[in-house]
Amino acid sequence: MSKTNNISITTNKLATVLAGLLFFLAFCATAQVITTADTTSIKIGEELRISFEIQADSIDLVVFPDQQSFLPLEVIESYVTDTTYSNSKINYRKQYGLTQFDSGRYTIPRQKIIFNNTFFLSDSINIQVRDVAIDTTKQKMFDIKAAMVVAKAPFQVPTGIYWLVLLIVLAIAVWYFLRRKKKKQQAKKQLPPYQEALVALEELDTTSYLLQNNAKEYYSLLTEIVKRYLDREVDNAALESTTQELIGRLNTLKKSGNFDFKSQDIKHLDTILKRADLVKFAKMQQGSGQAQADRSRVEEIISNTHQAIPEPTQEELLQDTLYLQALQKKKLRKKIVVAGSSLVLVLIISAAVFSSLYGFSTLKETVFGNSLKDTLDGRWYKSQYGAPGLIVTTPEILVRQLPQTSKDSISSTSGGSSFSSGAIGEALYVSLSIKKQAQQSSP
Repeated sequence: MSKTNNISITTNKLATVLAGLLFFLAFCATAQVITTADTTSIKIGEELRISFEIQADSIDLVVFPDQQSFLPLEVIESYVTDTTYSNSKINYRKQYGLTQFDSGRYTIPRQKIIFNNTFFLSDSINIQVRDVAIDTTKQKMFDIKAAMVVAKAPFQVPTGIYWLVLLIVLAIAVWYFLRRKKKKQQAKKQLPPYQEALVALEELDTTSYLLQNNAKEYYSLLTEIVKRYLDREVDNAALESTTQELIGRLNTLKKSGNFDFKSQDIKHLDTILKRADLVKFAKMQQGSGQAQADRSRVEEIISNTHQAIPEPTQEELLQDTLYLQALQKKKLRKKIVVAGSSLVLVLIISAAVFSSLYGFSTLKETVFGNSLKDTLDGRWYKSQYGAPGLIVTTPEILVRQLPQTSKDSISSTSGGSSFSSGAIGEALYVSLSIKKQAQQSSP
């Protein structure tokens, strides 16, 4: 009985091993990586194409290697995966373009190709990278050329600086033009107080607020007209004042004798302003024709006030003239300050841009100058001095100097000559002394 059991267990084990072997062979038959290279010998920098082929089902996941895994060779291009169909199978073909810029022998390492939940390793390939042969016998050899002296190019302001300055000047000009135009328009629109009030009343008559039963807006404009007139002619705080404050100041001016207001006009004005407050804030309804009556009364008040304003004296006119002159001078000074500030701003921006491009030292030398640099960049003179002649190039022509002698000594420059330019202590001093060496007699 035991022998029969042992035979049965052995048979089961053999069946399991055979099934696993058959599954492995079937798996290998369905998934096998083929590695090929178009060549195994390339020149330096030449492209080598390596390809991987694998067959799989449509539901299988295949992932080819990353470009960094081909070291020491470099990947110059990863080509698109090519797919073909054969007997309900899909053939995947992936190509990579490799190269190397150093000669020698290299090995492309085995690449990992993921297939579903496992992976396969491709074959490694040995590659030889050859040097490029150079025939020195056929290539002509030339001597090294001497350095060429190139004249220094004259200083040129960058084109960007010109555009920057032009844009800043245009912006300032546009701003000044628009500001001046706005002031002119305001000056044209600003009529004398009395005429401005009459024109405003005429414009109020052309509105349709009363036809639309919009008494609030009508009375708002009406009170603004009379207050603006009083603000310009009588009391410069009329627009910001309440009805009680304004009427109180008008009564004070009448009592002081500064303005000959009619008491009836002040009373009518007080009534109109209070009625307007009730219409605007309490939404009081007006009777028919009340708004037109108040409008006529306001025009009468403005006309009576205009007649009550005394004519300006000569002293007042003189003060007004002096004030206008002072105001014009103030405006002129303001314009000068604005123009000067704009110019300074343009100069600062230009200096900052120039310094960032060429350095602060170059900017300093360009603006303030450099005597030594000017001398170096200026004209130099080539002249011959002494006998035998000595050719020297100097920024200034050297002048022959007479030997200095005394009664008790012989000149040290006897038998020679001396030339100089400038003086000791100056920024540039050049001195040239030519002496003849005495010939020694042979014994």
